[in-house]
Parts: sequence; C-alpha cells; structure tokens
Amino acid sequence: MKIQQSKKQFLIFYMSGFLAGILYANMVSDSYLESYGVFSEYFLRQFQITEIIPEEYLGYLLRIRIIPVGVLLAAGCTRWKQMVVVVTLLWTGLASGIVLTSGILQLGATGIVICAVGVFPQIFFYLPAALVYLWYLYLSPQVRWNSGKSIFTGLMFLAGIALEAYINPVCLKAAIRLFVK
Repeated sequence: MKIQQSKKQFLIFYMSGFLAGILYANMVSDSYLESYGVFSEYFLRQFQITEIIPEEYLGYLLRIRIIPVGVLLAAGCTRWKQMVVVVTLLWTGLASGIVLTSGILQLGATGIVICAVGVFPQIFFYLPAALVYLWYLYLSPQVRWNSGKSIFTGLMFLAGIALEAYINPVCLKAAIRLFVK
C-alpha cells in the first residue's frame, strides 16, 4: 500500500512542477522565448553548423552532470531526504514544462519532436538511475541501499552521459534537418 501511494506521490509532485512550468512559459512567452530560446531559428541554425567533438562534449557533460548529482547525493545524507526528493521532482517537472511549452510555442508540433529527440537516448539511462536513488531517499529508512543499487545507478548514469555525448548530437542534428525548415 505504501509503495502504490508513493508512486502516485512521485507523479503528483512531478506533474505539479510540470503544470507550473507550462503556466510560467505561457506567461513569459511574449518576445523573450521567441527571440532568445533554444528553439529560435538562430539557435537551431547555429547548432546545425557547429561541429561537436564527442570527447570534448563528454568532458563538458561530466562536469555539468556531476555537480547536481553530487548535490543530490550530499542532500540525501541529511535528515531531509524526502524533502530533497519533492524539490527534485518539482524542479524537474518545472523545467520539463518550460522547455516543452517553449518548443510548442515556437515550433508547434515540431517542438515536441525536437524535445523528444533532445533527451534521446540518454533518458532511458538517466531516468532509471534517478528513480532508483530518489525512490530510496523517499522511502528511507524502510528501503535499504546496497552495492547492487550503487553499481546500477552509477553504470546507468555513466551510460547516459556517454550516449548524450556520442549519439544525441547526431540524432538531434538529423531531427532538426528533417523537421525544421
């Protein structure tokens, strides 16, 4: 019963943030999002002509992904574990809502495609790693952490970074070439 209730709570926290992100993006959508966002024609054209060197991009991703993961790991060692999970889910939902709404406002249905490709294929590795850790934090101390979970989350996180560096730019450039005119 506690597990079913917790799954619903995860979804409610994320969707609350998502709704807030949609509302926020719609409120500031005037000229700001249209001229400066990552979905602007200028940005998409620049991305198309930029050569991405996977090894350098991998180093960049490691640096920027390690900081939030480190903060989440450190915060998970405090007595506010459940609050950390709630804030993380709300923030992730908010960011998702803003990005998706911005894409739709600027590109229509193509914005949905660009957003989906923008997280492909790394989402299939980041998401399970994050959910295992957040689930542990949320249900702690009833749920125990072990070395298997550490190995799983670590490998999934590293695989996600590798895919984001080597595969995602190719997929994203192809999607922009196909769908953005």
